[in-house]
Amino acid sequence: MRAHGVRKGDRVAVVASNSVDTLCVFLGVTALGGLFSSSSTDMGTSGVLARLTQVKPRLVFMDDGALYNGKVVDLRPKMKEIVEGMERIGEFEAIVSVPRWEEAQSLSRLKRCVGLEEFLKQGDEKDLRFERVEFNDPFLIVYSSGVSFPSNHGSRVMELTHISKDDRPAEMHRAWYRQCDTLSLQGVTIT
Repeated sequence: MRAHGVRKGDRVAVVASNSVDTLCVFLGVTALGGLFSSSSTDMGTSGVLARLTQVKPRLVFMDDGALYNGKVVDLRPKMKEIVEGMERIGEFEAIVSVPRWEEAQSLSRLKRCVGLEEFLKQGDEKDLRFERVEFNDPFLIVYSSGVSFPSNHGSRVMELTHISKDDRPAEMHRAWYRQCDTLSLQGVTIT
């Protein structure tokens, strides 16, 4: 990711299963001081785009396929829709297609998509170097259960650094979260 220009404060997202590849992206992003966010492959394109257009990631790592109820699903059409939906997001550069199975799907008909193997070839570092970050620097953007879409009341997106900065009792936190429409944490407000 460093070879592709990802720097401290950049956002990187995944649309992927819980896998070793997803964990590697998370570790790579956080090692660079970036912010990580994720969506499941079983979300509809509009739900994924609702999150991605709020987060404004530089890169999106996405599985090229999924297995639902014993059926293999090709996710390349969803990749195409996501690229189209991200065109107005200036920070967005590309989708990195992660092969879900041994053989990667062809990306020849997809714009702004690169295969994971090609993406990794451009990097030349053998050792993982960690960027120094402050204790309270954000690293993770998460969504409360069932909330993806911006609403009249703002989105309930938060960065996972808030509680460490606040010494209010847990019950006060729960009451506070129930009343908030938009959370502004670590200088990032997403509405």
